[in-house]
Amino acid sequence: MQGEIRIEMGVVGKIRRVYEQLVESDEKFVQSVDINRVNKWILISASVMVLLFLVDVITTLSAMSWRSGFFERNRLAAALFGRGFQGFLAALAVKYYPLLPVAVIAYLKPSGGRLDLAIRTAKIGVLMGLMGGIILYVFVAANNLLHLVG
Repeated sequence: MQGEIRIEMGVVGKIRRVYEQLVESDEKFVQSVDINRVNKWILISASVMVLLFLVDVITTLSAMSWRSGFFERNRLAAALFGRGFQGFLAALAVKYYPLLPVAVIAYLKPSGGRLDLAIRTAKIGVLMGLMGGIILYVFVAANNLLHLVG
């Protein structure tokens, strides 16, 4: 019975040591990232996202006014567009609202204090999220342009 408990403790202890090593290596990686470069790429990526959002809005407006059989696939946007100009403004607010936390995180500065690691991690996460969003919106904008032209 005691041998079984020791084996379990040994396994738990090994798992704990491996976990602590992983956390330590992750912290070293995050601290080694050049935060000025990350900030620059966040600004560039956020600007690209704003432009892609703008292309999406312009192509949607163009399709709504030029094509008779326009059908908005996004249910929320379709419901908002059906409410006229106020609905359109609400749809724009919903589209651009996710960039507000990005802007807040972009302007946080690591001060070397206890939140330094969290701020750096948030900035890296925002950058990765923006990169994923750019990939998605390139396809959305291309699809909208193809349907508008074709």
